[in-house]
Amino acid sequence: MSLVSEELRRNLDATIFRILRLQAVFRCATCTLAFQPNMCCDCMVDTHARHPFHELLEWDDDIELFTRTTLRDMGLRVGFGHSGATCPRPRPGRLEALTINGVFQVSVDYCTCPGAPGRAEQIKAHGWWPMWSNFCSALPHDVLDQYCDMGENDAGED
Repeated sequence: MSLVSEELRRNLDATIFRILRLQAVFRCATCTLAFQPNMCCDCMVDTHARHPFHELLEWDDDIELFTRTTLRDMGLRVGFGHSGATCPRPRPGRLEALTINGVFQVSVDYCTCPGAPGRAEQIKAHGWWPMWSNFCSALPHDVLDQYCDMGENDAGED
């Protein structure tokens, strides 16, 4: 192998490494995988489509630290109806969800197909509980379960 081609290969490897490093700037703080790899935006959204309340971190080269971001900011839309598949006639909306990890803004798509249940029923079928009659806020079932467990524990301590 010539000296020139070796130099080109090293430069190409370094360039590819920089491109991959720049793209894979997201990490999940909620997932418990040891030595979890950084991911690009598309991979993070794909792997977390069913976990919209995970805390995500984005590497910021300017300050050389991870900063908080959300799946909503990364483009995730949670679809209701169709067992998680995309509705052919979605109605965009936004929900605010109170979770164990904090409050999350979630972009949602309601199903508007003929015979589709109402928004409240779609939210419930997804495992969340609507908090208000205008359906702009919801509680995931794990939060409700934890609240109920706390009430049961307090009831026996009178």
